[in-house]
Amino acid sequence: MKKKTATVLLLSIFVLSCLMISGCSLITDKVGEKATEKAVENAMEQSGAKDAKVDINKGEMEFKTDQGTMKVGGTYEWPSTIPSDVPKFGSGKITMTSESSTADGKAMMVYYEGVDAAAGDTYKAALEQAGWKITTVNKSGDGSYMLLAEKDKRDVNLVLAADSSSKGIGGWVAYNEEK
Repeated sequence: MKKKTATVLLLSIFVLSCLMISGCSLITDKVGEKATEKAVENAMEQSGAKDAKVDINKGEMEFKTDQGTMKVGGTYEWPSTIPSDVPKFGSGKITMTSESSTADGKAMMVYYEGVDAAAGDTYKAALEQAGWKITTVNKSGDGSYMLLAEKDKRDVNLVLAADSSSKGIGGWVAYNEEK
């Protein structure tokens, strides 16, 4: 389980780095894209990654190192690479997706805003119906919801929280798979 947590943590750090460096896809010219690519590659290599390669293309960023790959952005729909026995989370609007793979496995995250308050319980029921074992559920009165489900060497995490902006409840679904 520690590898899964580390994968999700690293994925989250990379996503936040992407947003800070790319200005949320505001880089529109090739010169800016290439400069950002080189800056991120250098930062990754200084952090210990080898053969870092970053590609920015129309709001999508792809990172490749000796440790694996990760893609952020691009489409705003449920990733087709998530296995079919993982129910699609159907509430709210997808704001970003990310995907990473390493020698230990792969992880995908789908970020949402404008999620319905009952969506956590609805998703929990859909996971149970699909054969997932629910291992953790935490709810609070402010709309926060956390769920962990496991099946084989895979897990699904749902995290929802009240958004301080006017978008209501936001959060993410994370899918992790160990090799």
